[in-house]
Amino acid sequence: MLRWKMGTLTFVAAMLVFASTAWAGNDVATVGMTAEVASFAEWSAAAPTIAKGDWTGSVDGTSINGAGEDLTVTKALTLYANATVTLTQAGTTNSGILTEPTNSDTLTTSYQIQGDVGTPDSAYKAAGSGVGEFFEATNTYTVTHTPGDGSYAINLLVKGESSDAAADDAGSYTASLTITATWS
Repeated sequence: MLRWKMGTLTFVAAMLVFASTAWAGNDVATVGMTAEVASFAEWSAAAPTIAKGDWTGSVDGTSINGAGEDLTVTKALTLYANATVTLTQAGTTNSGILTEPTNSDTLTTSYQIQGDVGTPDSAYKAAGSGVGEFFEATNTYTVTHTPGDGSYAINLLVKGESSDAAADDAGSYTASLTITATWS
């Protein structure tokens, strides 16, 4: 009888071990998530510069060496945007006109915007806010956002022209402008 009791106890113990496996289960929790990316636009560089050595002369070198010579430069800018953007421009230092600071002599200054804009300029526009000029309030450029593409190349072309009939004063001519990206 003891053998039978021991066998029964062993059997019951084994059943309890296997029973816990048989009664085991699982339950799944699925976690939903929401994250938000706001509409925005930002320049990759907040204060890009065009240095003296960046210019190309129409005759030679990186400076004006005679009457009637032009300097040109293309400044590549990158705009990160996840919305359609409107670009507007304003002349800041010297109203965007290249000016020698000690005597106020100026170079005829003009601009273009090309790159990832809806209608890029095909010709230079004079620095100024009059009709047809670069800083005119209605002179805007549209950067249309394409889903999955958040980086847009904007090229600012600048031209400084010396006088055809006289020598411009020697010195470092300076100017600046702002390009504002607006979105909704």
